[in-house]
Amino acid sequence: MNKFEMISLRNGGNLIIALTDPEGDGSNTRVLFVLILLIVFLLIGLFLSIRSCIAYDKKVRQHIYRLVNSQISVTPDDFLKLREQYKLPDGEGVYVIHNTTRDLYYVGQSIHVINRLSQHFCGRGNGDVYADYVYQNEFRIFIIPLVKSGYSTLNALEKDTIAAYHAYDKGYNRTRGNQN
Repeated sequence: MNKFEMISLRNGGNLIIALTDPEGDGSNTRVLFVLILLIVFLLIGLFLSIRSCIAYDKKVRQHIYRLVNSQISVTPDDFLKLREQYKLPDGEGVYVIHNTTRDLYYVGQSIHVINRLSQHFCGRGNGDVYADYVYQNEFRIFIIPLVKSGYSTLNALEKDTIAAYHAYDKGYNRTRGNQN
């Protein structure tokens, strides 16, 4: 008969749980060994899965950093002047607003990225970004066109960019990105 009893003992305030073989013949040793082996394999699988996710996240972050660093950055004032003077072409993309004074990021997306980006510095976007801009914090702006990103959707590009720059946990973003 394969049966183990679980007993618990109190030892100086610590709870000790032990498996015992009530028949004492050791016939259940194989069952216990298989259970322990199964637990070990499950833990190894979990470890490898976590390690794989970490490696994937690192690759995604590096790709996003390369995309952003390959773009020209401008200050909000220069951006607004360029927009007015040259009627910059508008298109789909993700933008990164970096408050270099406080080292905070805001990431957004739009099918009309130039128009949407300018709204943040005219008081019709993220209120916290605008307040810091009014209080003379220094900013840099980056635009990632969707067509040059390697992504098929704005939502995926925005979500990965928010994660890469920790714009939700340590920045201005209030969501982790659109969920579609």
